[in-house]
Amino acid sequence: MEYLYLESQDFKVIRSYFQQIPHLKTLSHWEIDTPLEENIFPNTLESLNITYYNLPIGIRVIPISLGKLKIEDYNQPLQPFVLPNGLKNLKMPCYNHLLVKNSLPTSLVKLILKMDSPSTGSFQDVDVLDKLVYLKVDLLQRLISRIVSRCHYIRIESLRISDNFSLHDTSIEKLILIKHEYYKSPIPLEAIIPHRLERLALFGFTISSYDIIPKTCIYFKTNIPNFNKKLLPPSVIMYRSVEYNYSHRYIDNLN
Repeated sequence: MEYLYLESQDFKVIRSYFQQIPHLKTLSHWEIDTPLEENIFPNTLESLNITYYNLPIGIRVIPISLGKLKIEDYNQPLQPFVLPNGLKNLKMPCYNHLLVKNSLPTSLVKLILKMDSPSTGSFQDVDVLDKLVYLKVDLLQRLISRIVSRCHYIRIESLRISDNFSLHDTSIEKLILIKHEYYKSPIPLEAIIPHRLERLALFGFTISSYDIIPKTCIYFKTNIPNFNKKLLPPSVIMYRSVEYNYSHRYIDNLN
């Protein structure tokens, strides 16, 4: 057996299960209401999914073998080196604290956090995450620009965008940018879009002027209804209009 789902909160019960499954790779747990102990999880574990856990996580709790970690309601400060260096997928949609240096491994490919205010949740000391291809936060703030500055392809999803957020001077060449439409504040897109962009997908925005999309762009996709294609630069040789649906399979396809 490589997959196990548990509802028990008794660590003695949990350990007994682990002893019976020496090659466990995936563990899903409903709720844990006591602190996680060091080395509680087997060193073969690759994916850990906990629905309810909101107590501090110490060093040597998360096994170094883990590639995917999901804790739905976790909102305790992450300390340095708690997360393993090989972690690729991190989902903590309630996390809203300052991220200190070495709190996020540079191996991350997918990152989902709350981070809805620079005063409570900040990326100030986070290393550049040049392997990141998916980022979802509530607020796109200025410091995020630095952590994605070396990415060439990325999907970024958010509820709101701060006035000082910009991707203009990043290395991004392929960008999917999604803003959920229940926040209607105007967005200065001309300051956000990377200047060397080749492929762009915009969802939840409006475009009202010709200088929004850079002249390096050859592909453009959007859900803007009745979009005026005269606002596209001559460099765009492929234009696609898709329906408003953030889970649609076409969103992640820039071909």
